[in-house]
Amino acid sequence: ASSYQKASIYLGPEAIGAGVLMSIGLAVLSLLSRLSRAHEPYALASFVSVVIIGCFSWGMWQTWFMAAYAVWAVLLALALTMADRHADAAVNQPGRTA
Repeated sequence: ASSYQKASIYLGPEAIGAGVLMSIGLAVLSLLSRLSRAHEPYALASFVSVVIIGCFSWGMWQTWFMAAYAVWAVLLALALTMADRHADAAVNQPGRTA
């Protein structure tokens, strides 16, 4: 096979994977844009850090790599929940402001 045929074989599936990854990223950004203004900067900053780490990783479809994104989502959800609880507790205490 010519080098052009080899290139088209390798680039085809990778282009599909890049499209899938871009779609997932845009879906996540859409979800993050629905957060409150107080939470949005932290959520977007954590998303950017995860994406940057992903840009320099090798073998992005490996199980550990995909699990790292799941861990990020869980930790972000926990952090935002704890921030809400802390803000609610501060508001409900007499003499304190959030």
